Amino acid sequence: MIHTSAPATLMLMGEHAVLRNYPSLVAAASPRLHVYITQRNDDIIQIKSSLGNYECTLNTIEIKPPFTFILSLIKQFQKKLDHGFNLEVISEFDATLGLGSSAATLMATAAALTKLSGKNPLSDPKALFKIAKKSLIEVQGEGSGADLAAALMGGIVYYKIKPLLMEKLPCEIPLVAIYSGSKMPTIEVIKMINIHEAEYQQYFEDIGKAVTLAKSALLDNDMALLSDALILNQNLMEQMHLANASITHIIKRLNLDSGILAAKISGSGLGDCIIGLGGLNNTHFPEDDFEQSQGIKSLPLTLSPLGLIEHE
Repeated sequence: MIHTSAPATLMLMGEHAVLRNYPSLVAAASPRLHVYITQRNDDIIQIKSSLGNYECTLNTIEIKPPFTFILSLIKQFQKKLDHGFNLEVISEFDATLGLGSSAATLMATAAALTKLSGKNPLSDPKALFKIAKKSLIEVQGEGSGADLAAALMGGIVYYKIKPLLMEKLPCEIPLVAIYSGSKMPTIEVIKMINIHEAEYQQYFEDIGKAVTLAKSALLDNDMALLSDALILNQNLMEQMHLANASITHIIKRLNLDSGILAAKISGSGLGDCIIGLGGLNNTHFPEDDFEQSQGIKSLPLTLSPLGLIEHE
C-alpha cells in the first residue's frame, strides 16, 4: 500500500496580489489529509472519501465532482499506469473550512500516483509541484499555487509564481484560526477581483510591499513589525471589499483580546478563516447563540513544519 499525506494550509499574506506575481506568505497547519493507494490486478479505479465514491477504468476517466482534482491528476498519469487501483482519502479536517483541502488533496495524490508509477515523489519537489498545479489550473481555471507550496514544503513559505520561488523560512509564530461560518469558492472571489483589475492595481502593489515587510519581520523575529504588516494587508483587503459582516465581527473581537497582536483574513475573502497573531487570553468562539448560529468557531490547529510525507 502507498500512503502519503499533506498538511492543511493557511494563507498568511499576499492574497490576490500573488496572482499578479507579487510575493506571498503561506503556511502549513497541523491537520493532515491522507491518501492511500492499493494496486489492483485489473484496470478498475475506485475512489473513496467522505465526499462519496467513484468507479471507472483506466480508459474511461471522466473529470467530474466531487473528485475533479483527483481525476485530473489520474489523467496526467494515465499512460504511465498499467493497472487499476483503489484510492482512499481520509482527512483530519473538513473541506468546507478554508484550510486548503484542495491543495492537500492535490499534493498528497500527486505524490501517491508518482510512487505508483514507479518514481520517488520526493526526488524532484518542483516537478511534483508542477504536476499538482497543472491539475489545479485545469479544474479551477486560475490559481496561484501558493497553498500547494506550503502543502509540499511545510512551515512558512515565501512564494512567488514566476520565476517559481518557494522559500521555506526558518521561523515559527503563534497563530489562532477562527472559521467565519461560510466559504465562498476561491475562483468566484478571484473573478470578482478581476473585474476591478485596473482600479485595484495600487492595492496589489501595496500588498506586495506588506509581504516583503513581513518576510523581514519574520527573519528578524520582530513581532511588532509583523503585526504592522498583517494589519496593512488586512486594511487593503477591506478596501477591496473582501470583508463581510462575519469577518468584520471576528476581527473586531480578536483585536480586543490582549493576547492577539494582529488579525486578518486568511484566503481569498468573503468567507473562510480569520487568523490572529498570538494567542487568545480571554476570548472564545463561539461566544453566544448568534455566533453559534452563524457557524463561527475556533479551529484547533497550530502551524506545522511538516509538509508532504511519504509514509512507510
